[in-house]
Amino acid sequence: MPPIRRIFLSALLGILAGLLAMHQRTGGVLPTPSQAEAKPLALYRTFLPIVLQAGTPFPPLHQTSYYMKTVDINHSWSLGCALGLADEATPGVQNTIIVLAYGTPRNLGGGVYGTSLFGFGPVSTSQISAAVQMMAVGYWYCADQDRQSVLNIAIGTNNYGSAVTYEHGQAWAGMVNDTQQWVVNNGYAGQVLVTGASDMELGWNTPSTTRAWVNGYDSVNLWRLYNFGDAAGCPPYGDCGTGAYPEWTVEDVWYISWGASPSWPLPLIYTTSGSLAEQWYRMSLYGYTQHGQRMDIAGVVTQWQACQQRGGCSGTNNTPEQGYMQLYNKLNADWRTAQSINWSLDFKWWGE
Repeated sequence: MPPIRRIFLSALLGILAGLLAMHQRTGGVLPTPSQAEAKPLALYRTFLPIVLQAGTPFPPLHQTSYYMKTVDINHSWSLGCALGLADEATPGVQNTIIVLAYGTPRNLGGGVYGTSLFGFGPVSTSQISAAVQMMAVGYWYCADQDRQSVLNIAIGTNNYGSAVTYEHGQAWAGMVNDTQQWVVNNGYAGQVLVTGASDMELGWNTPSTTRAWVNGYDSVNLWRLYNFGDAAGCPPYGDCGTGAYPEWTVEDVWYISWGASPSWPLPLIYTTSGSLAEQWYRMSLYGYTQHGQRMDIAGVVTQWQACQQRGGCSGTNNTPEQGYMQLYNKLNADWRTAQSINWSLDFKWWGE
């Protein structure tokens, strides 16, 4: 079969599978975009499938995400403005996501929480929130005549260190809630959505500690939590977990990525061998075989730009297109996991 026909049939299978799953879970009633983002999430797990129209690129154009080393509001406004200008200049309506990763969790004392800012902190959740607010303003202002495109700003941390606690998870969700409420109060909600994110990696902490943080987030959250982490050591390469934390199981990874009510997977797919794509396909399949529902993948994350900034990464430098197609092809080779994938993200270091 010609390659183009194979791609078309694969995409069609994903669309049909997505529609069937949506019909079964909602009784045939499709949720509105606002319903699909807000709690309760259980009824709105499945993305509306992407229907590719003439001229739509495939794989989708990637959006740059950032390892942030600043919470300066002027830098944040400029970043939002650049995104607004880009969306205004791009034909059609854009629906994109950007993850801003602010580093390792920190307990600043006195009930104040924040992050390490990759060694340029610590900074508090209030400082992070103020920076994201200005990014929202910059985006809205510079999008100018484009009042239909939407930007999802996912505020990110990770699961490394001793400050990964239930209380920090609560504080992170509270920050996301408050930031989105500020966006609503100031009239930007039609174009900007704020959600949470965490780079949850199996070699950085125990499953019980990571679950506790997710549960803390879930205890007060109103908006999604994207896991842009890994599945290190998971099938077909082991039972999950590597190094100091071999106690991870597939169930643990499924829970923090999908089982917990706010969680959606936005997995790292940067190995050129395709090993990570294989692992996340098996995660989706595990959801189908063990929980009666495949794991839907929100998007694919790579680190090609960050690798270029720091001299290259041997074997872990998939381009965004390579990473996306690796996972897309694995998922859509099996009817039980066939699906569309909304987004392609590629990380770089801010200011380098």
